Amino acid sequence: TISEEDFFNLSWLELLKLRASYGTNGNRGVEIYDALANLNTGKFVFIDGGGEHYVTQLYASRMSNPGLKWERTGAFNFGVDFSTKAGKIRGNIEMYHMVTKDLLIPRQLPDVTGYSSVFSNLGQVNNNGFEIALNTINIQKNNFSWLMGASLSYNKNEIKHLYYDYDAEGNEVDDIGNKWFIGHAIDEIWDYELDGIWQEDEVEEAHKYSRDLGDFKQVDQNGDGLYTDEDKVFQGTKSPKVRWTWRNDLTLGNFELGIKIYSYMGYKSANNHRRNNDV
Repeated sequence: TISEEDFFNLSWLELLKLRASYGTNGNRGVEIYDALANLNTGKFVFIDGGGEHYVTQLYASRMSNPGLKWERTGAFNFGVDFSTKAGKIRGNIEMYHMVTKDLLIPRQLPDVTGYSSVFSNLGQVNNNGFEIALNTINIQKNNFSWLMGASLSYNKNEIKHLYYDYDAEGNEVDDIGNKWFIGHAIDEIWDYELDGIWQEDEVEEAHKYSRDLGDFKQVDQNGDGLYTDEDKVFQGTKSPKVRWTWRNDLTLGNFELGIKIYSYMGYKSANNHRRNNDV
């Protein structure tokens, strides 16, 4: 607490405190039996020469992963707390760096396996960001007060390692099936770039791509006349990088009014309404 030291001589600043910490923790993150295979029962109709018969079946509905481990997160945090006289203005600034290893996440599987996904450990994901909070007392009289608060946060994550599989050149292999790429965010959008919709005078060209009038026009990045993974590009993240809020609390006698505005910024999502799919 710097404001309590003898050399501190800023009379208008009541509190100035520096904080630094490092800690690790583990997270199970899944239900108690999610690492084990699961068996389900069901019935289906079997037809032979003698007619129809109901047959009971027993099948594995979930793949086991005996090597599943707890995820581990190590976090470094640095913060500053401050306040002016009588707390007219007070706030804090936080900066952090988090390293998560063996991240627990459902990994999508090819249909040929008979399973949709399996819980797996993702190598390493780093999170970096900061948070700023500020609170002020704008007016405080006998029967009226106006308090204001604002906050701003920023976060960016990056995949450092996946499964530690390397190609012949020594580069770690990306997981294209799950759209996870080394050096990119875990929720980064990797898809076809859109350029409007096919118009009436473009029907013939649309048919070359097995599309029709009114369908979204996807950009053929390499111009080979086909839509493949080679045409997909990185287009931002699905979760907001920036979040901010602004709140005002007004009190007049026994009446209170609270007004809060918030915003999420720096992310993208699919416009399913434009795709004629509101699900």
